[in-house]
Amino acid sequence: MTANADRHLNRSAALASLAALIPMPLVDSFLENRVRRAATRGILTSRNVVLPAADIATLSDLPSRSWKGAILALLTWPVRKLFRMAFFVFDAKRALNTRRDVVRRGDLLREALDYGLLPGDTAAVRERLEAV
Repeated sequence: MTANADRHLNRSAALASLAALIPMPLVDSFLENRVRRAATRGILTSRNVVLPAADIATLSDLPSRSWKGAILALLTWPVRKLFRMAFFVFDAKRALNTRRDVVRRGDLLREALDYGLLPGDTAAVRERLEAV
């Protein structure tokens, strides 16, 4: 593991946590998933492992919301806008949790690569990532 790979993971974790502060529903999750995929791709590239885009998305994306969750996010957006300062504390906590989660997943992904689990069944690796 090189210092450059660690810098890339930390930079990606910081960007993913900042995406949580974007005040537009669905856009923040979209950008966070893009940054998470870039972090996963960077870890895989540093280990000379190539996976299809669908497998990278399986390993790195947030758990998907149902359509009810998406509608709820759109409906609560005006209320969140009204109480923006009060909700900023919760958004900051979410941002810190996102950063911690991206770094933790990156470390677990490196461990899965060390054990030879990838390339292989990415769905099983994703289940193990969620279990921890």
